[in-house]
Amino acid sequence: MSWPPPGYRPDHGTGYRVTFEDFLRLVPEPTIAPLLRDWFGQEITSATANLREIHERIQSDPERQYTLYQRAMDIWR
Repeated sequence: MSWPPPGYRPDHGTGYRVTFEDFLRLVPEPTIAPLLRDWFGQEITSATANLREIHERIQSDPERQYTLYQRAMDIWR
């Protein structure tokens, strides 16, 4: 199955969307790396080939979307 599936919309109206460009900035952050490792069972780095898919999977899961957004706000505030 290809990702994203046909008709998929990443913003489910939660208000916690992190853009792909912002996600790329977050990946190397020390507080984000362990979170991604726990979620995906592997080390995620800026060189990881499927970053767009990982981002979309996070955005399609309201709990992960919220958690990533909150961590991002902690970094950017």
